Amino acid sequence: MKKNKLGFILCLFVLLSSCATGRRSGMKQGYDFSKVRVIGMGNFTGASGNSVSGEFARQLLIRGYNVKTSVKEVDAVLEGSVDQYIPQKQYLFYNNSNSDANTVVVVPAVSEITGANTYSLGAPFGLKDKGEVVISNATAGVTARLIDAKTQEIIWTNSYTYESFDIKASIENTVNYLVNSFTERK
Repeated sequence: MKKNKLGFILCLFVLLSSCATGRRSGMKQGYDFSKVRVIGMGNFTGASGNSVSGEFARQLLIRGYNVKTSVKEVDAVLEGSVDQYIPQKQYLFYNNSNSDANTVVVVPAVSEITGANTYSLGAPFGLKDKGEVVISNATAGVTARLIDAKTQEIIWTNSYTYESFDIKASIENTVNYLVNSFTERK
């Protein structure tokens, strides 16, 4: 009994420690983030940079910031890059009743994605047990930084990646994490 309890505690510790991450954001020591009220939207490079930039603007507006498309007459400039952009994918498998092999009838062809999750949505309408729809998760990864407009010093930087059922939710949750990591300092 004692061995089982020790084994359980050890497994729980390993599981929890592997999921935990330390503080990822870098912040300029002593910077007064409360004076940042107007943020200019700089460039976001990479796939879907405009979507990420738009999501940053939306979430900053919700938190009461003034957001400008220009970088003039602002307190800080927000810029960054989209490091990872993998939209969700859907696959249709058709089970030919003449054999046990599944045939992919919708491209792209299926290949293993290490670390990705897939989910079955069940049988497509009209195929009953002869088909199955499978979807893969979407992933968005963003690196961002906030630059003081007067001194040109980087006052905050962070990166985050989020996996979800669709790409919009992945972008929204990634940006939410990043915005929270510097708005909590006010």
